[in-house]
Amino acid sequence: MNGLVCIFEGYFLPSRSTDTSYEQWLAVKQTSNGKTAQITDTVITLETLRDSLPPGTISDYLAKQRLLDARDIEAKRDVLSHITSDTSFEELVGIAEKTEAIAHFTGLYGTRNQHTNAV
Repeated sequence: MNGLVCIFEGYFLPSRSTDTSYEQWLAVKQTSNGKTAQITDTVITLETLRDSLPPGTISDYLAKQRLLDARDIEAKRDVLSHITSDTSFEELVGIAEKTEAIAHFTGLYGTRNQHTNAV
């Protein structure tokens, strides 16, 4: 029975805990104060916060959804048309980087800074 308790303790923070990593992870946005950060910076922030939580706390599926929700509305739309239910997190990051590079190259990136995040 003690082994089961130890396993659960690894996945849950006590209510008195002051660790805010999960809340910070949920609050990550690519657009802040009217400026859009590079997707690479957003991914690094999300991955760093994910890694600071107990292993298995955030599934790959949830990480993919969070990355999409952290994106600018237009950038999210650009990515959605290129992904499937089988797309891995790493593939999603690659697609997001590619669509961002295209937006920079075509000059769309600067016009998107006025948009807010979808969530």
